[in-house]
Amino acid sequence: MREALQSRNFGLVMYAYRYEHRPVITQAELGRWLNMTQAQVSRLERGPKPPSDLDKLARWALVLHIPESLLWFKLPARKTSALATPPHKVDFGWFGGRRRAPVLNTGVQAPLTVDSIRETTAMFRGLDNRFGGGHARGMVGSYLAAEIAPAMYDHRPGRDQVEFVSAVAEVNQLAGWMAYDVGDALSGRRHLQHALQLCQRIGDQALAAEMLAGMSHQAAHARNGTVSVGLAQAARDAAAGTGFAALESETAVMEAHGLGPGARQTRQRRRAPGR
Repeated sequence: MREALQSRNFGLVMYAYRYEHRPVITQAELGRWLNMTQAQVSRLERGPKPPSDLDKLARWALVLHIPESLLWFKLPARKTSALATPPHKVDFGWFGGRRRAPVLNTGVQAPLTVDSIRETTAMFRGLDNRFGGGHARGMVGSYLAAEIAPAMYDHRPGRDQVEFVSAVAEVNQLAGWMAYDVGDALSGRRHLQHALQLCQRIGDQALAAEMLAGMSHQAAHARNGTVSVGLAQAARDAAAGTGFAALESETAVMEAHGLGPGARQTRQRRRAPGR
């Protein structure tokens, strides 16, 4: 995204903006926000000549909430009531404030709890098991953006914080596998990496080992044996001393897959943390 902004080509900015969201925003959806057709968005993203109409550039930047400090042109005074707001524009990593939009209406107005997160994760996991990763993936992404992300800032510290972060890591784990199932390896890796960071933050070695094993699995499927073996070995180190023999065995299997011919394997994953 930074490279797109530095290029001073708003077509590239649109492309980067769409692909920095998960799930990826379609050209048609972005076009609706910017009052354009899908074909017009496509031409701007792929055209050799960047758009130069400053009035249009300013209007697009305002709709997408891009700060003026990152742009190569000045913005007019904001009239927010007249601007369309992307419906799931919540805490986006590049430009997001802590806005909360009604992306996924779960009917829950009270602050999230560990139990509610785990119950929701179980519901999504059931849909995944029954219909496949693509069925509920959009709902999981919306849940993470609209409800989990704001709660991560506001949740109180203490003993409950450890369980809360662990529950959030499990949602990201599920999102990572859903992305992997539909062929979006980049999103799958990002979700598992984020889950791993959360596990490491709270010192949950068992769940961290599961995330590393999952990343090893995905690397093996992508025929990247070196990365797969390295991740599997890191998973074994994390699993050592946890007392879960099945987990240590799983990490050994992942290492064997990484060392195997072609570093490829069939889909054989654990649907729920065996903790």
